[in-house]
Amino acid sequence: MTTTSAWRLPLRPTPVTRVNALTSNQIRVCPECAGPVVHNSGCISCRQCGWGRCS
Repeated sequence: MTTTSAWRLPLRPTPVTRVNALTSNQIRVCPECAGPVVHNSGCISCRQCGWGRCS
């Protein structure tokens, strides 16, 4: 006799990575706080939290 179990093993959470494959000119919002970013001389920076990246 086969019975089905009502419980299931919990799934492992998928690891979250912060890799952003977008190029500098494609980033419109900050990946840290979702604030607006400013593009200047090949660099981008967030006015709200100070995050930045240069290419």
